Amino acid sequence: MTLWQVCFGNYYPREVEGVYLDEAQARARAHELGPPWNVEPLYVAHSLADLPWAIAFARDRHEGQTDKSGQPFFGHPLRVLARLAPDPVLMTIGVLHDTVEDTATTIADIREAFGDRVADAVDALSRRKSDGETWNQFIQRILRNPDAIRVKLADIADNSDPRRADPSVMVDGQPLSEWQDGITRSRYEPARKLLEAALVELGIT
Repeated sequence: MTLWQVCFGNYYPREVEGVYLDEAQARARAHELGPPWNVEPLYVAHSLADLPWAIAFARDRHEGQTDKSGQPFFGHPLRVLARLAPDPVLMTIGVLHDTVEDTATTIADIREAFGDRVADAVDALSRRKSDGETWNQFIQRILRNPDAIRVKLADIADNSDPRRADPSVMVDGQPLSEWQDGITRSRYEPARKLLEAALVELGIT
């Protein structure tokens, strides 16, 4: 089965505007955006299962949200999804990974709609800030769920991508690009090393 992604040029990692079920719809969107946006296939290993519904579900839940650069937030879970291809279960978890932490969605909602495996991973990927959970405690919880480990690595890769940091935007009194560099060095890089080491220990490549 194939999905279609609208990508910016031939750069890697891909800057993905959207993921579409219909090739014609994807090509129409790329035409609307103009060069260097183009359409590429996004292959899925086997049955799409819950993936189309998960994309629609997450798009609805993140409606109106923006990232620190002022761009639509939903681009982030779509890019995480694309990094996890071709595994449809990981792609489903990827597109849903921020729905509980950043919207009114509950783990019970995810469990009812997408089952235990997806819900358990999304739960692990949702930091419990209201309970005072620290970043390190959060990462330790993720380490107990192999699906969550792989999705968090994709999440970190996108969050630390310098192309997402508009230097004209100020965060905590500094340009977003500098803020992103600081958070990458203090949080993302140490977490990435722990997560990658856990995958090696689990024999997952």
